[in-house]
Amino acid sequence: MVSVISYYEMYQINPVKAREKLLKVYRMTGNKVRETARILNCSCSTVSKWVRRENLSSLSRRPRNVRRKLSHKDLIRIAIERKKTNFGRRRLKRHLESKYGLNIKETTIAYWLRKMKLSRPCKQRKRFKGIRYYNWEELKPFEFIQIDTKDIKDAKTLPKEVYWHLRERGLPRYQFTAIDVKTRIKFISYGYERSRNNGIGFMKMIVDWIRSFGIRYQIKLQTDWGGEFGGMSERVWRRIQKNEFDKRGTLILKIRKRRWGNNAIVERTHRTDDEEFYIPKLLEIQNNQMLLEASFGYIYYFNIKRPHFSSHLKGLSPVEILKKLSPSIDPSIALFPPLLLDYLTTSKPYLSNPVDKFYILNTVRDVIDTY
Repeated sequence: MVSVISYYEMYQINPVKAREKLLKVYRMTGNKVRETARILNCSCSTVSKWVRRENLSSLSRRPRNVRRKLSHKDLIRIAIERKKTNFGRRRLKRHLESKYGLNIKETTIAYWLRKMKLSRPCKQRKRFKGIRYYNWEELKPFEFIQIDTKDIKDAKTLPKEVYWHLRERGLPRYQFTAIDVKTRIKFISYGYERSRNNGIGFMKMIVDWIRSFGIRYQIKLQTDWGGEFGGMSERVWRRIQKNEFDKRGTLILKIRKRRWGNNAIVERTHRTDDEEFYIPKLLEIQNNQMLLEASFGYIYYFNIKRPHFSSHLKGLSPVEILKKLSPSIDPSIALFPPLLLDYLTTSKPYLSNPVDKFYILNTVRDVIDTY
């Protein structure tokens, strides 16, 4: 009579003997898998497995190909760069690839961030949902542009050594930024003063630059109520619109007062400027010439090479989006050269260096001739 002891009970005593008993019962039943499984009260897959297997000893369950396995050195790099930059898995992947040449999947980075308990942001800023004054799906490239001014000398954002380097070198304090809502192509310039001459002059140069590439439909420029864009007076705003922008086929729009979240796209890109340009690069910049060279390289990277992961861009760069939407527009429109606006709008004692002025004007001429 065949033993009625189950396979599981024999396995608890001695796994190898249990498998020998399984093979013995299998031969006694005439090589019938189902009958053997019924007698030993186990599954058919268990019987089939040990019938095919020559070695009855248990093998290691360790994975043969560990896809998420990283060296200790790479794990340290992930932890250090995560704490230093506070990047998420997508941006951290690009950062590690550019800095160390590591090609690590986003899911692998997310896995190890959870394992090292670094998955939560080190500092979570308050989020504001911007209000749209446009229909994104029907927008044309460069039809709606958000404009704002960034104070580079921000002690809450820059590390101490970067902050004091900016002051000691006498570099421009303000960055004037314009970004196209549809393609995310960005234009920047600099100024020592956040004056109305600099602000309005920057807006006119951006419009004239876009018009020079054959774009004739109306352009809408959205700004806040800062003094560099006309201040809090609606009368001044209307006068600037009539005298400067009506003849350029451009409409100036204002966000709700003290609601900077309405200008969410340009406000968010200022954080990117800090994390990917000023914090890592500003210590290497010693004068205005180096600042303009470095900022032009950053604009080239931002507009042409850097992937964007918003819900509409899906990992494409701004120029790739432009080619997809309007192949007729020359991609060199994304290479607007950064300028020092004070040279073009005012005459100040600290701008009396003829070398810097010559460099800036030559830079504009060279960029236009090249692209």
